[in-house]
Amino acid sequence: MSAGRGIAIRPMTAIDVARVGEIDKRAFGQGAWPERAFVRELQTNRVARYFVLDPGGGRPLAAYLGCWVLPGELHIVTVAVDPEDQRGGLGEALVQHALDVGYETGADSVTLECRESNAAAQALYRKYQFRQVGRRRRYYRDTNEDAIILTAHDISGPDYRASVERLRAQHRSRHGLSVTVAVG
Repeated sequence: MSAGRGIAIRPMTAIDVARVGEIDKRAFGQGAWPERAFVRELQTNRVARYFVLDPGGGRPLAAYLGCWVLPGELHIVTVAVDPEDQRGGLGEALVQHALDVGYETGADSVTLECRESNAAAQALYRKYQFRQVGRRRRYYRDTNEDAIILTAHDISGPDYRASVERLRAQHRSRHGLSVTVAVG
């Protein structure tokens, strides 16, 4: 993805599921969700909020994010960027969006699980002050790998929000991405 391009983050719809399934398979291989899992999340899970990242220019969707809005907490369930589009700031744009959803829904914290071997994702989350609070043994069935539980606390506090805004400005400058959020 070239710098200076606008991207849109919008709610995922049933029409997006096939492409999201492709991204998931390309990003996670044997650990990918079946498409029916995304359909179930969209149709029956009242706490679920799923989003897709549209790079524009007629290109296919590049990434997606799934969250659960729980009392006082946002749980990031899944996030993936198509491997063709990785290292261009899209994953970070989705993390920023997740934090925005947390702010908007009154969450005090954001939690997620991350593969123990996924050093790049862990570095991104730590940049946003996520800290390890636990471990789920053999959480990932495809490899029996442990999941590291990461949480960012006090996300609505002024210091945290100011830190995120500084990181957002640095991200925009570094990647040249103009992010538009569409409501659905």
